[in-house]
Amino acid sequence: MSPLPDATEIDLERSMSSLLLPHEERVALAAFEAIFPSFEGSPLGIGAADVDMRAFLLDVLAAYPPRLRYGLRALFWLLDVSAVLTTGWSFPRLPVEMRERLLLRFYNSRVYYLRYIALMLKAVASLGFLGFPEVRQRIGYVKNRNVSPIHLGGYSSGSEEVAR
Repeated sequence: MSPLPDATEIDLERSMSSLLLPHEERVALAAFEAIFPSFEGSPLGIGAADVDMRAFLLDVLAAYPPRLRYGLRALFWLLDVSAVLTTGWSFPRLPVEMRERLLLRFYNSRVYYLRYIALMLKAVASLGFLGFPEVRQRIGYVKNRNVSPIHLGGYSSGSEEVAR
């Protein structure tokens, strides 16, 4: 028998559910998977389904101001409604290839707002996916976190003065 969750775990689950409904989460993760698919022979060998995009999404939504958070959630609903209207299936239930085609239709739309939806999805997915250390390592971007990018001891600006 498993122990009962303590109050902090219950509060955490409640706060996460207030950020994103389960269906919105499924749509978001399916969209991320369509943007960064994981398939045999892919150049990276890793896709959005292979990293913890859910944790990234919840972190982003927790950090966003309410207006952006609601906008992103509305974007997920619009994507899902579009899938239902064009295919008869919810976006997460579509095969990855059909999801990619639907997103491509958004990219190629004559309507600016539909193109913007695709761009916004891709931007959010890229921020999350490319932020994972295993992805950065596979693309060859390994940054030593112990080195400060700026020498804080002062610098010479061409003159003999040293800024402190």
